[in-house]
Amino acid sequence: MKLLLTIVAVALFTGCNNDDDSNANASVYGQWSLVKVQGGIAGTTHEFDMGTITWIFNPDNQTVTVINNNTDDSVNDGFDSGVYDFQVLTVNGNGDCDSQMTIDELFSGCMNVTSTTFKLSQQAADGFEYTLKR
Repeated sequence: MKLLLTIVAVALFTGCNNDDDSNANASVYGQWSLVKVQGGIAGTTHEFDMGTITWIFNPDNQTVTVINNNTDDSVNDGFDSGVYDFQVLTVNGNGDCDSQMTIDELFSGCMNVTSTTFKLSQQAADGFEYTLKR
C-alpha cells in the first residue's frame, strides 16, 4: 500500500508542469488597446476608449508598435507613436511578479497577461500600471 501511495505521489508531482513559463510571452503577441493608466505618486487614473491607443507586439523581431491617437497632452498615455524593442524576462519572484517586461529601456515592470487583459505595472515603485485589452 505504501508503494502504491508513493507511486501515485511521484506521478502527480512529475506530471505537473507550469506551462505558463514556456509561454510567458506568447499570449502578449498581437494587438492590444491601452484602456487605463493609473498610479504614480499622485494616484491618478486616466481611461481611454478602445482603439485610441494601440500596441501591436510582433514576435518576429520582438518589437511593439505603438499607435497613439490621444490628443490630450495633460494625461499620461504611456508611449508616443513609434516602434520600440521589448524583452520579457521570467522572474523567480514571490508570485506577484513572475514575468517582467522591458520596453526600450524606457519601461521596466511586472506583467500579467490573460487572454483578454494585459497589465504592466511599476506600482511597487510608485510608478504606473498600464491596462490593455483585446
